[in-house]
Amino acid sequence: MLRNLYERGWSREEIIELHRLLDWLLVLPPEMNLEFRRRVLEYEKEKIMPYITSNEQIATEEGRQEGRQEGRLEGRQEGRLEGRQAVILRQLRRRLGGLENATERRICDLGAESLELLAEDLLDFTSVSALNQWLDRNQS
Repeated sequence: MLRNLYERGWSREEIIELHRLLDWLLVLPPEMNLEFRRRVLEYEKEKIMPYITSNEQIATEEGRQEGRQEGRLEGRQEGRLEGRQAVILRQLRRRLGGLENATERRICDLGAESLELLAEDLLDFTSVSALNQWLDRNQS
């Protein structure tokens, strides 16, 4: 359903609001919720549309759990990184308004250290131009 809404031209904000309503009305079992989140993230990575809803709050914990289950450090690190990216993108959108897909892609390409720096510096940005200048200087 979410994929169809994107393809029909719904704005990201409209889709998020609809998802919040559905998330409130329909509680999925944990395994279905994980599968749903995985599929949405895959689709949005293809379309460069980060997914931000109640699921972003559990991204870090999922990464930890997957890492424990699979015995891989990569799973935990990936979950933490995705969680950081989601929170930083949300904060930047709130601070600066909409971001272009190319700018969001650049942020998602940052390493953990650069994301930490961005998390500290984002409160100083007054424009998307200032963000892009920061990305030019700190792209890893």
